[in-house]
Amino acid sequence: HRYLTQFPEADEEAQEHFITALLLEIPDHSPVARMTVCGHPTPLLIRHGTVTAVASPHTAPPLGTWELGPGARTAHAFSFLAGDTLLLYTDGVMEARDPTRTFYPLEERVAHYAKSNPTALVHHVQQDLLTHTHGALGDDAALLAIQRSHTASLSGLHLGDLLHGASRHGRAHDRYEQAPAPPAPPAAAHPARQDRRG
Repeated sequence: HRYLTQFPEADEEAQEHFITALLLEIPDHSPVARMTVCGHPTPLLIRHGTVTAVASPHTAPPLGTWELGPGARTAHAFSFLAGDTLLLYTDGVMEARDPTRTFYPLEERVAHYAKSNPTALVHHVQQDLLTHTHGALGDDAALLAIQRSHTASLSGLHLGDLLHGASRHGRAHDRYEQAPAPPAPPAAAHPARQDRRG
């Protein structure tokens, strides 16, 4: 962004100097995930065999589109429970077409493999994508599956509070009871000096 601002180029060249981004935070001790979207496709959430697109009400422009201004980058929180899987992907996946120019129906196809483990899910979607395009992808395509194994024990924590806090402040204020700090070790004893004079 700083480079593009200080060294403007021809419009056709500047159009190529941007990148989409998705910042995903998955705390160990909270049943939520938080994402910040900068022009990037949002992930698919798989829960109990059902696939849902995770929509973000706060989407900023891609990084490097300096003529559009910096934009507000706000984190959006959503529930991410034990056993849930997130499938992240690049636009090369959703824009892939078959010989008849039909786009790859990602969400529909992922539903067929929704009960697969993350490794198998990525493998199945990859092979299905190559079948759809007859092996001719028009753009780079990447897939990443993340599964929540468990969350740490929570005390006095409500999911609704986390989501509300994240929506209002851009991040959730996690509230959980911490174990009391161990008592400080006793001060080391120093033997009294003996006066050897005399």
